[in-house]
Amino acid sequence: MIWVVPLVVGTLAVIQGGLNRMLAERYGLVPVVGLNAVVFGLAIAVLGGVVVARPDWFPASWAPTGARWQPKLWHVVPGLCGFALVAGIPWAIGHLGAVRVFVGIVVAQVVASALWDGLVEGTPPTPLRIAGAVVAILGVVLASWR
Repeated sequence: MIWVVPLVVGTLAVIQGGLNRMLAERYGLVPVVGLNAVVFGLAIAVLGGVVVARPDWFPASWAPTGARWQPKLWHVVPGLCGFALVAGIPWAIGHLGAVRVFVGIVVAQVVASALWDGLVEGTPPTPLRIAGAVVAILGVVLASWR
């Protein structure tokens, strides 16, 4: 069942980027990204309330741990990555089209995820994983070839 999550998230990224591009044409990208931030803030506030009220509905890792937060500068990196996605995808779709943008994203994700697994998670690359990454990259490139 967990394999459904990346498929849904990938689909939602295309829908979000496409709709944001359409909205940005009419209202400008900055207000559209701002609206995304407001909606995100409201959604996480509701989710946080539900997680606290009904922790049995969610994986244990979703609930606050109670640990004292000691902010570090690198803690803002995920938020900046999210901002770059929300602002960059619709802008790029407007110039390249959705297929080319998401082919580029998939290729970058395959390479970056292999590096992450090796360097951060300690999962060494195997010949089979490398071959699979190359096949995935070739597949997305061929699928978007004009």
